[in-house]
Amino acid sequence: MPNHATHFIILDTEGRDTVNEIAMLDAQGNLLFEGFVQGHEVGHDLYPLAELLQRFTVYAAKKKIVCHYAEHDEQVLRRSFATAGLTWPDCSFICTWEAAKNSFPGLPSYSLEYLSKSLHLKVKQRYFNTDAAHSARYDALFTFQLYRKMKQIDKRGTNPFSNTRVDSPFQRHADLDDIHHDAFLRLTNLLDEIKADSNQQSQGAVVLGVAGNGKTHLMMRLAQRTLKRNRLFFVRQPNHEEAVFYHIYSRILESFIEQIPDTEYSQLEYLLGCSFAKIVIKTLENRAKPSKKGLKILQSLSQDPLNIYNVLGKEGTKTKRSNWDYIERETLQWWQKEHGFSDYASKIVVGLIRYCRYSDPKKKELVRRWLAGHQLLESEIQAVRLHNWQEKVSQEEFVLEKELSQEECVLEKELSREEFALQAMVVFGKLSVEDEPLIIVFDQLEGLKYNEKLLVCFGEAVKEMFTHVPNCLMLFNLFPDRWRFFQQIFDASVIERMGQHQIPLEMPSKEVMKKMLDLKLAEVELDHASLFEPEELEVILSYHSIRGVLNCAADYYRYKVEGVPLPTNTLGFEARVDRTLQELRQEIAVLRQHLDLKPNNKPGDSTINPEVDNYIQQKREQLTTAYTKKHIISDTDDLGKLLLILDAVRPLYGFQLDYLRLGKRKLPEHVVIDHQQNKERKDQGDRPQKAVVAFLHADAFAFASRIKNFNQLVVQHKDIGFALFRDTREPKITGKVSKGEVEKLNNTENGRFIYMDRSQRIHFELIYQIISDIQNHDLHAELDQVMPLLGETIGKDFWLFRAIGYY
Repeated sequence: MPNHATHFIILDTEGRDTVNEIAMLDAQGNLLFEGFVQGHEVGHDLYPLAELLQRFTVYAAKKKIVCHYAEHDEQVLRRSFATAGLTWPDCSFICTWEAAKNSFPGLPSYSLEYLSKSLHLKVKQRYFNTDAAHSARYDALFTFQLYRKMKQIDKRGTNPFSNTRVDSPFQRHADLDDIHHDAFLRLTNLLDEIKADSNQQSQGAVVLGVAGNGKTHLMMRLAQRTLKRNRLFFVRQPNHEEAVFYHIYSRILESFIEQIPDTEYSQLEYLLGCSFAKIVIKTLENRAKPSKKGLKILQSLSQDPLNIYNVLGKEGTKTKRSNWDYIERETLQWWQKEHGFSDYASKIVVGLIRYCRYSDPKKKELVRRWLAGHQLLESEIQAVRLHNWQEKVSQEEFVLEKELSQEECVLEKELSREEFALQAMVVFGKLSVEDEPLIIVFDQLEGLKYNEKLLVCFGEAVKEMFTHVPNCLMLFNLFPDRWRFFQQIFDASVIERMGQHQIPLEMPSKEVMKKMLDLKLAEVELDHASLFEPEELEVILSYHSIRGVLNCAADYYRYKVEGVPLPTNTLGFEARVDRTLQELRQEIAVLRQHLDLKPNNKPGDSTINPEVDNYIQQKREQLTTAYTKKHIISDTDDLGKLLLILDAVRPLYGFQLDYLRLGKRKLPEHVVIDHQQNKERKDQGDRPQKAVVAFLHADAFAFASRIKNFNQLVVQHKDIGFALFRDTREPKITGKVSKGEVEKLNNTENGRFIYMDRSQRIHFELIYQIISDIQNHDLHAELDQVMPLLGETIGKDFWLFRAIGYY
């Protein structure tokens, strides 16, 4: 990308009719040329007029020429060229005298002297000196300072450093190859090794780096450079120890819908199209006498595997149905021969083929929901020609089945979501062998340190994936100290597979970071040398993480361009000490939680931190934008998020956690928040001492049976407040029995059925994300700082705040 910040020079001339003296500076304010005309001056750097003008022509070629009162300089130069008998070059001038009227309206004067003094401009730490003025070099140097100041003013509101955090590999940010270049090469080499391995064994690599040092940014580069060849999945920290496989699989499905750059296809369409096409090609090429239809399909797919989507017939035609029936039959025969037919795998392969064959977005969405393990209505199942996944009906619940409508009924067969999720990932791995290795990125794992049981379950799940899912590069982004902690918890087999390769990310050199600053500043046609003073640059580069450098640069940009005072902690060393103290306080808060000690101060005692408030607002905007994307919503994931929040804030509000049971019957995923030991809560006589928060996103019979069981609990525990949430993006409740149970719940004095709408979902995710970011050291703040800010942003009447006792 060209650096537009270098496409100008600063010029000043002296002379009334023709040039006597000239000085030119480059875009960084460095002297390019200074010369005097023979006969007018005595001393060094004397040139004949023609030679001096030829020097001007060389330096000014293809550049904007910046002058103060440019009309005078242009007139003098034109007369000089005519006097010397030279052709006037094609030049374009920028006048700082005219531009200053827009940048600083209403001033009594726009002379270079007045502007330099009123704006406190300095050259070599000295203010404008009237006695030294009207030297071409001197005036050019102050013209440069004036032009730089005006460019800063013109760029207000477009801070190039304000959005530097990479939250997902599928985002796009400025990327400098010099940063972590060797680490990137190691990752691509590992992909080549997996591709070349005849056994297609998966490999693991731990990417080690401190917070803000570019781990996720490196994954973004990997995605941008490899998505046209490899499929990349982004998996954040799991939340529920009983649903780790399903969590990973759900995040893979969400990553699958990301678009391949510069194509019309998603990752899933790319993988399946290429894999199925190559399977059919391989099958037909090995056949002695393929049919005419087979030969036609072979020719089409050999030209381009993605022709599987667009040359096999139009939607709804007999030709397309016939061709896809042929592909489905050939693919299933190949799968049976190569891998056999397990209970889940064969159905998943059929579902994937159906996903490919349908171009109707509604049918594709139905298949995607089916692939997520959801049950579809009978009419929906018939539309996509699949069979529903089933869940076991207990003896206690079986009688309910007779009451259900046809669309709510299911057969008595159990779906193990964990087993199903693992088998689905195995299918993706085996299909990728026909295409390219998969990349699975595990990120934001640092919070697992605070839930050792979940951490152990995650390690066991990863071990199973290494054993059963082929052709994958599994990457684990971790802080070095977290990896050391994980090694104390995991058994040797997990450590060996995860840490097969270790890739440390060191802090780039200061020279490389200067390049990064320039890359960002190019967006506003500036560079670091023209914007920051040497002592300011020294402070900026003193941080020990990439994010720290860029955040500090953002503070200085606001200060110099927008006039916003620098934060009190933007002092290099002091900032790092303050951040370290915050991290220590977080660790102490966790220890107090484990020891069941109450905090020293109450939420709301801390002074509001504008930086934290700004972080919360930015995160809220991101979640608002992401809401419209396709998400796999599950009861276990939502409960896991809620438990992470509750475990984090429990020391602040003094409640305990528990669960309810109803024999062996299945209940919605839930937690009991118990304030009985909290004296302050007891004084609030109008508030229940216990509250149950539950989630029920299930479909059909599973919904009907579980809400019926939930209602029994509501009736049995009248002293407890019950809230049952269902996301509005999930299918509407249509069955007669289900709707009746919802009505029953809402008619109780202590229970409510709540549709989690857009606002509630964003606020719930915001609280979870902010606390998760604190645990992952992406946000350096304390919970007692954060809770008042979240309360102001969301509103203190939000259901979660009321449940935990935040008033």
